Amino acid sequence: AKYILGLDVGKSCLKAVLLEAGLRGGMRIAAWEKVEIAAMGGLREALRRLQEIPILAVPSCHTSIPAKAFSFRNIKLPFKDRKKICQTLPFELEGQIPHPAESVLIDFIVLGQAQGSDLFTAVIPKTDVEERIALLSDYGFDAESIDVDTVAVAARLMTAAPADSLALLLDIGAAETTGVFFKEGKILQV
Repeated sequence: AKYILGLDVGKSCLKAVLLEAGLRGGMRIAAWEKVEIAAMGGLREALRRLQEIPILAVPSCHTSIPAKAFSFRNIKLPFKDRKKICQTLPFELEGQIPHPAESVLIDFIVLGQAQGSDLFTAVIPKTDVEERIALLSDYGFDAESIDVDTVAVAARLMTAAPADSLALLLDIGAAETTGVFFKEGKILQV
């Protein structure tokens, strides 16, 4: 069996879910924990509490960063070659994002390639990602992947949504709300 740990670092609580992936492809929840950050005296103490739970001591984890830390843009480029897209995208985005291109991380998905490439991009300052990686590393959690918080849920919902319907996932939190628009298995905007 393989264990997959998901960590959700919220404003008020820290949530951990440990999945056990079986040899035949099935998954089950092996453990979960919710730690109130304020009750523990802060995020570092909440992470320390998770670290003390033996079953959650796995070598890597998957986590997310709130959507508000990202800049999202829809971009159209006149070519389809992935290598060209990766080379050109920072220059195309530079005038549209609040940070210099050399200080950000950029990811994208291809929405269509009928004439060139229609892209949906996510941009985040490198320092935000480096801080999250360092924080988790301090408590023995190696971040294997980092996603946009609500996007992971939307990705799962996309598999069940009718292909031709436009859908909206609203993640209503205590202080913030995030919306993810998707259609035909592709995220259109966050």
